[in-house]
Amino acid sequence: MLEGTFYTALPCSTDGTFDIALNGQHPIFGAHFPGKPIVPGVCILQICKELTERICNNKLTISYVRSIKFMHMLSPIEHQQVRFVLRTENHGNLDVTVQATVEHNNMVFTKIHMTLCPSPR
Repeated sequence: MLEGTFYTALPCSTDGTFDIALNGQHPIFGAHFPGKPIVPGVCILQICKELTERICNNKLTISYVRSIKFMHMLSPIEHQQVRFVLRTENHGNLDVTVQATVEHNNMVFTKIHMTLCPSPR
């Protein structure tokens, strides 16, 4: 779980839109990359998963990533706050399809289309 250490979800609407404050001092940026930190793609994917769990009120596992497009590098120094916009669709078998966009103002950093399923107990 990255929430609380790597990022903080700020108060926002309940329609799948989340404003996220990134912690540019997190130890991961010491390696990725020193002096010019970039948010790792796997962290963006994990944040998206955690936010989807919040929407669904259920622990989930990523089962399939249909597409992920990184359009701009996301620096926690240049963009301390970004917006995650998630559109979710629940399926009868409890799987959840998510289309997510990570953005700030008019700049889109990442687009994700993935499916998550309930985590095994």
